[in-house]
Amino acid sequence: MSRPARGATLPELLVVLALVGVGAVAGGASLAPAARARAVSGAARALAGRVRLLSLAARADGRDRALVFPAVADGDEPLRVARDGDGDGVSRRDVEDGTDPVEDGPSTLAREFPGVRVGRPPWEGVPDLPPSRRVLGPGDPAVRFGRARMVVLDPEGHATPGSVFLTDGKDALCAVVVTGATARVRAWCFDRGRWAWVLE
Repeated sequence: MSRPARGATLPELLVVLALVGVGAVAGGASLAPAARARAVSGAARALAGRVRLLSLAARADGRDRALVFPAVADGDEPLRVARDGDGDGVSRRDVEDGTDPVEDGPSTLAREFPGVRVGRPPWEGVPDLPPSRRVLGPGDPAVRFGRARMVVLDPEGHATPGSVFLTDGKDALCAVVVTGATARVRAWCFDRGRWAWVLE
């Protein structure tokens, strides 16, 4: 004669739920760095796309465009997009006094990509972007578009050459690089396993 099947007791259910909870927390903690790295990579690709669109806008209407970073320290900086308003190109002074109107912004990367900011994590020995062979130092700026700290794109297809580094401050580092003569824009991310920059 068979015995009737019995259900789980309350203590058994509590043990199972506790084990599932521990597994979920452990799994979530191991996925967090990967999620942050995806956010930084996504922000780099989005910023590169934004610079490309500004280049197209400059070519379409014959007016310079600029992506303007604040003239302050790195971090979750508000970015602005300005257009040449007086025919002599975009300058920081003209943006500040309204001669070159702001078309978009201020906006921050963290609004669309939470946790992402302009800057670099505190890693040592990170090589500079290709083709450089030097190592980035703690005093190297995160925004490298000259003293004006802005990318200017003109109707002839040229741009201010330089780069900007993006990070979550801990697990990820990416960069957007603009080539001057051709206004070519590329997003790179640093692979810590290979200790090398990888093109996105």
